[in-house]
Amino acid sequence: MFRQRRGAAIRHSGVAAGLLAGWALAVSPPASAVAPEPEPTWQDLGTLGGPQTPPKGLNNHGVIVGISQSADGSPHGFRWRDGVMNDIAPFTGTGSAATAINDRGDIVGSVDIDGLHTHAALWRRGKLIDLGTLGGSSARATTINARGDVVGQSSLAGHDDDGQHVFWWHDGKLTALPAGGYRAYANDINDNEDVVGGLVKANGEDHGVAPGAPGQARAGAAQFVNDQGRVVGYVSTGSA
Repeated sequence: MFRQRRGAAIRHSGVAAGLLAGWALAVSPPASAVAPEPEPTWQDLGTLGGPQTPPKGLNNHGVIVGISQSADGSPHGFRWRDGVMNDIAPFTGTGSAATAINDRGDIVGSVDIDGLHTHAALWRRGKLIDLGTLGGSSARATTINARGDVVGQSSLAGHDDDGQHVFWWHDGKLTALPAGGYRAYANDINDNEDVVGGLVKANGEDHGVAPGAPGQARAGAAQFVNDQGRVVGYVSTGSA
């Protein structure tokens, strides 16, 4: 039986609503008088006409982006704010995807070009900027930092069969980042332009961990990096 999946958002609203109404506590009340934490409330984000809406990114202003199926089943990048969902690229190719949004409202993802290939994309102030590729036929943007720097993956000219090469987009220029001959992908970039992700070995294993990983790590990847340069990720320590 097909089960629909719809995006959802969760928020704590009690204290925020009170502050917006203009009240605040001058002193902390005794522990016995502290009201219990309000139960979280869920909100259905809806869809663009299809059955599924996986959210992919959220900024500090509560704006959500992701991918929603339209009525014809094609994927479309969406922007959701204050209960309203908008298709961010309704007339571009056969579909699109939104993967991240920063606090300035810049959205990154990809747009379909011909039904088979995609270009990395940036939506800034509602305008679509095609970031292109590193010479190959396909690319997609993964994430964006507060400064507007974008990272993602692209194929190279003549190498569309191994389309995982990391790019960095800065001040209108798309640049390939070195990966020591490996295929690679980028998961995050901080405001100091540190990029983390993983390398892909010839056997297909992810290999993006630093020396000193616990155990005899066979595979792993870095997932997130903060502005202090601290990195979190995962490692696989199974026997060879």
